[in-house]
Amino acid sequence: MPSEFYFLSPTTPEEMHTLINRLHSKKSCGHDDIPVLTSKLSKYLMAPLLSNVINESICDSVFPENLKITKVVPIFKWGDSKIPTNYRPISVLIYFSKIFE
Repeated sequence: MPSEFYFLSPTTPEEMHTLINRLHSKKSCGHDDIPVLTSKLSKYLMAPLLSNVINESICDSVFPENLKITKVVPIFKWGDSKIPTNYRPISVLIYFSKIFE
């Protein structure tokens, strides 16, 4: 059985700028409570650090544990709001994990 190999080219600060710009500013914060707007305003400081962390994580084959944590929020679907089954859970990730993805 042939094994398949994949090559990922290293990410760059410029790519991080693009990804940060694409994030929706009005989305909810994850468990870290850092708003997306904060990352957009500080993207020129954060982009080189983020690209370095992502590149090192890929080289080491390690996904940071803190990026695996999610905040689960119940969203009301319909019917009686006192009945728990009338809610659906959504997972709110921190935006760093979205950028990493």
